Amino acid sequence: MVTQLDAAERRKRKSSKSRDGPKRKQKRRRPTDDEPQQVDQRLLELLTGKNEEEDLKKIDSENSSESEEEESGSSSGEDEASDADEKPAEENETAAGAAAASGATNDTWPRRISDAHAKKVNVTVLLERANLETVKQSGRSGGMVLLNCEDHRHVLKKSGRDANDARPDITHQCLLALMDSPLNKAGRLKVYIRTAKNVLIEVHPQTRVPRTIRRFSGLMAELLEKFKVRGTSGSTPLLKVIRNPITSHLPVGTRKVVCTYNTDNIVDMREHAAKMAALAIPEGLNVGEDEEAIEEQAEEVNVLYVIGAMAHGKVSEDWADDNICVSEYPLSAATVCSRLTYTYECLFGIL
Repeated sequence: MVTQLDAAERRKRKSSKSRDGPKRKQKRRRPTDDEPQQVDQRLLELLTGKNEEEDLKKIDSENSSESEEEESGSSSGEDEASDADEKPAEENETAAGAAAASGATNDTWPRRISDAHAKKVNVTVLLERANLETVKQSGRSGGMVLLNCEDHRHVLKKSGRDANDARPDITHQCLLALMDSPLNKAGRLKVYIRTAKNVLIEVHPQTRVPRTIRRFSGLMAELLEKFKVRGTSGSTPLLKVIRNPITSHLPVGTRKVVCTYNTDNIVDMREHAAKMAALAIPEGLNVGEDEEAIEEQAEEVNVLYVIGAMAHGKVSEDWADDNICVSEYPLSAATVCSRLTYTYECLFGIL
């Protein structure tokens, strides 16, 4: 009986659910065109721009008050500004006159000298204490090769020498900077090399330095063995060993300058080069005169710059006239060579 009553009640519930059907969500009724829509008051003010108009009115009123105050104070400040402007103008005129008298331009570079004046100045560079030394190559060939710190560590260790004493790459970098410079290509530069073993080498201006260190080492090993290296076309030796001292190959009266970091005499190379060129003009001769007068009356000035081509150490020459430092910071030898050549290129007008 209980089971039959339960079954009957379940059938009644199912029938009532089917008649009622599933409940549906009530949709929100949209207002019609005739009904007024409710709009937020803040949104309405933004759309109409009422707040912007009020802000603009406030800004205009503030600006008008500030302009009136500035006009009242500008009349009293004009007199003071005019007096203050007159002083810098006078100072600029005096500075420009001094620069014109000293021969300097606005960019602090010395003025380019004339061609006749430039021909009276000769520049020579000596690469001092270059690490160029030959050793016998191990193996069947048994030839002579240039000593370097990478391939001959066992040789240096056996002889108790420092690896910095076998740095031919420094000389290679310096020669690339010097021989590839426009100053050398214009025929206004001479280069000498003196090794740590006191071997003096003369470099011809037309020498093309090998670009790789391996080929450069082979060239220098051949030079130190045969004392002379000729070009493929021509009988003129490009590299040759000459007799010491270096002063015997320089003109009389050559000014000798050592470039070293171990000195307090820090100079600007632009001013230094201008001073060296000024030595060619005798007293009473105006630089602005004709080139013919300069060619006849100007004297030749020869300057030798000694640059150390080693990793560590100090270059000290007893016969040097002056010691200079070209920068406040320690520079590599190749950088000093580049700075030196570029300074004289600007002075001579070589592009």
